[in-house]
Amino acid sequence: MNEIDNIKRLLIPSIKGLPIIIGLTLIAILLATKVIIYSVPMYQSFSLLRLDDKSTGLSGTNLYKDFDVFFAPQKIAAEVEVLKSGQLISRVADKLNYKVTYYRVGRVKRTELYTDLPFKVEFKHIASQYLDKEFLLEIKDSTSFRLGYSLQGFLTWVDGQFSKEIDEGVFNLKLNLHPQFNGKKRSKLSGEYVFIHHSKTKQIDLIKSNLFVKSVDKDVAVIRIGFKSQVPEKASEVANTVAKTYIENYIDIRTNAADKTGSFIEDRLDFVSEKLRKSERALEVYRSRNKIVNLRQQTETGLREASQVRVQYNNIVMQETALDSLNQYINQGNPNFLELAPQVAFGDLLFTELIKKMKTFQGERRELLMKYTSENEKVKVIEAKIEDLVVYLKESIKKTKQDMMIRRKELEIFLNKIDKQFDQLPTNEKQMVILEREFRLNQEMYNFLTQKRLEASIVKAATISFHQILEYGTPNFTAISPNKKLILFVSGLLGILISLAFIYLREFLSGKINSRSQLEKLTSLPIIGVIPKIHPKRGIHIDSNKFSGLASEFEVREYLEKGSTFLIGSSLPGEGKSYVAQHLAQAFQAKGKSVCLLDFNALKPEFLAKESNTWSEDLKAGRAINKNSIIKGENGVDILPGSCELSNLDRTVINALLKELKKQYDILIFDSAATVLGNESLLLYALVDHVIYLYRARFTGVKYAQQAEMLAEEYGWKNIHLLLNGVHPATNFSGYYTGSRYSYEYEKGNLLAKIKHYFKIYL
Repeated sequence: MNEIDNIKRLLIPSIKGLPIIIGLTLIAILLATKVIIYSVPMYQSFSLLRLDDKSTGLSGTNLYKDFDVFFAPQKIAAEVEVLKSGQLISRVADKLNYKVTYYRVGRVKRTELYTDLPFKVEFKHIASQYLDKEFLLEIKDSTSFRLGYSLQGFLTWVDGQFSKEIDEGVFNLKLNLHPQFNGKKRSKLSGEYVFIHHSKTKQIDLIKSNLFVKSVDKDVAVIRIGFKSQVPEKASEVANTVAKTYIENYIDIRTNAADKTGSFIEDRLDFVSEKLRKSERALEVYRSRNKIVNLRQQTETGLREASQVRVQYNNIVMQETALDSLNQYINQGNPNFLELAPQVAFGDLLFTELIKKMKTFQGERRELLMKYTSENEKVKVIEAKIEDLVVYLKESIKKTKQDMMIRRKELEIFLNKIDKQFDQLPTNEKQMVILEREFRLNQEMYNFLTQKRLEASIVKAATISFHQILEYGTPNFTAISPNKKLILFVSGLLGILISLAFIYLREFLSGKINSRSQLEKLTSLPIIGVIPKIHPKRGIHIDSNKFSGLASEFEVREYLEKGSTFLIGSSLPGEGKSYVAQHLAQAFQAKGKSVCLLDFNALKPEFLAKESNTWSEDLKAGRAINKNSIIKGENGVDILPGSCELSNLDRTVINALLKELKKQYDILIFDSAATVLGNESLLLYALVDHVIYLYRARFTGVKYAQQAEMLAEEYGWKNIHLLLNGVHPATNFSGYYTGSRYSYEYEKGNLLAKIKHYFKIYL
C-alpha cells in the first residue's frame, strides 16, 4: 500500500466527522461572538517624540551651542527607559490627576466613565486601608443614593444624598451631581456604579501597565509612545502628557543643573579670586624684594656688566703688576729703567707727560754725553731734571698704585656681589616659576569659571528644549482589543482542532477494527474481500456490484461447484451476517446458480418459521422436507426460515438436510449465530465447505480479531476465510483506498454532480 493511500485513509475519519467539525466550529464561533460582545474594548493612541541629535539637530548650530551646554549624547534605548521610569510617570500622574476612577456596572461587564461622568466624588480625607478599594454606589434617583464599602470584611451600606458629606471616620466624601445630568438625562442616572480612590503607587502602576514606549528605529532618534485604555480620549491624553512631561522634565533637569552649577561656580569664583589675589601679592612682594622686573633680561645685563668689570679688574691687575715692575727698576737706580721696564699706559695724562719728558731728557743726556763728559754742567743739569722727574714719578707711581689698589678692591667687592647674585639665581628663578605658575593657574581657573558662569546663565535664561513632539496622539475610536478577527479565527481554529482531536481520539481509542490492513496485522487467516458500507437510502446498485465481485472471487477460486455449502459466521451479533448472506445469495443467483439461504441463527433467526412449518421434525423422523417449508424472499432467493428447535439439531439431521437440499440447489448458504454468545453454530463450521467469518469495520473490537483463528487452530478447520464488512465506500474489492473518482458513478464536468457524489461517498 503506497503512502498516498495511507494519507487518504488517515483523512477518512476527519471527512466522516465533518458534521462534528462544522458543529463544534460553529459553536466555538458563536461563543467567541458572545465573548467579543461582552468584552470591554480597549483603545490605543500614539504620539511621536523626536530626540535632539547634537550632530544633525538644531542644537548643533553655533547659535544654540551654549543653550545646550549640559547636553549628553542621547542613547535611544536609555531614553526609552527614562520615559517608562517611575519618576517620570509620577509627574505624569500628578498632571493627569487620575486619583479616582469611575465605572458603570452592567449585568455582564462594567465600563469606565471618563468624559461623560454623571457625578464626581470629592474626598476630604481617606484612610490608607481604603485606598485602591472599591466603593459601590447605587443611585436611586437624582437626589439620593446608597454607598457600599467593606468594613472588617463585611459589606456596609450607607444612605446619602448628593452635595452632602458622608463622614464615616475612615473616610469623608461628598458626591456632586454633574450639571449636564438634568432633564431627560436624569432617567439614565439610576443604576450601579463603582469608584476607586487610587494611591500614588497604584496610579503609577496603572499608567505603566498600559504604557507602550518603543523606538521607531535603532538608528533614528524618534520614539513612539502609546497608551491603552477603555476610553479613547484618555489614551490620547496620557500619551501626549507623557511626551510633554518628558520635555518639561528635560528642561527642569537642565535648569536645575544650571542653577546648581551657577551656585557652585559662584562659590568657587570667590575662593579662586582670593587665591588669585594672594598669588598676585606674593609675586609683587617677591619682585619688589629682589628688585626683579624682568629676570631674564636682568640676568643677561648682569652677565654683561660682570664681564666688563672683570675686564677692568684684569686691566688694573696688569697695570698694578707693570707699576710694581717699573717701581722695582726705578728703586734699583738704573738710569735706563724706562728702556728695561715694560711699557705700560696708565691712562693718566700727567704720568704720560712725565714719561715723555723723562724720555726726552734721557735722549738729550745721551746726546750731551756724546759731546761732553758726565761732569759737564749741562749733563748734570739734565741729570738733575731727570732725578726730579724720577722722584716725582716715584711719587706718582706710589699714588697711582694706591688708587689702583682702591679701585681693585672696589671691583673685587662688586664682583663678589655679582657672584653672590648669580649663586642665588636658580633659587630665584625657581621661586619665580612657582609664583608665576600659581598665579597663572589661578588666573586660568578664574577665566574658566567666569566663562562657565556665563554659559550656565545662558542655559538658565534659555528655557527651551530641542526635543520635539512630531505627532500628538488623537482619540482612536477603533478598538485594538478584543481583536474580533483574531478571536473569531482562533475560535474557529480551536473548534476545528478540538473536533479533530475528538474524532481521532475516538477513532484510535475505540479499539475497533477499521481497515483491512489492520485486520491483516491481527490475524493470519486469509481475507477473501471487503464489503463497503452502503446507506440504505442511496440505493443498492453499488452494493450489488461489490457482492458481484465477491461472488466472482469465489468463482475464480472454484468454490462454486455443485452442492457447495457456505456458512456466514461472526464473533458478535450485529456484524451483518444476514445482510451479507442475502446479498451474496443474490450475487450467486445472478451467476446462474440456484441458491438456498438457510437461517440457522438459533439465538435470533432473521426469518422465523410458521407454526405449521415442521421441517426439522420431518428430518428427525426421517421424512423429506415439505416443499412449503421453503419460502421466497423479497430478492427472489429461496429461504429456509429459522426454527425454535435449531439448537437441538444434531449432525445426522443436518447431514440429511444437506443431502436433500444439495439435490435441489447448487449452493447452500447458512446464516449462523455469533460464536461469542454460544457454540450452537460450531457444528455447522465442521460440516460446510467454506466458512466466511465476518468482521464489521468500526464495530468489531480488536480483541475479537483472533476469534476465528482460535477456532481454526482448536478444531483444525482449514476452510475459514475472513470478510470485512462496512468499510469506507471509496475502496476496491481488495480493501485498498482508491478515492471517489474510481467508480462508474463519477460524472465528469458536472460540478453539482461531483459535489453530490463526494457527499454520497464520504458522508
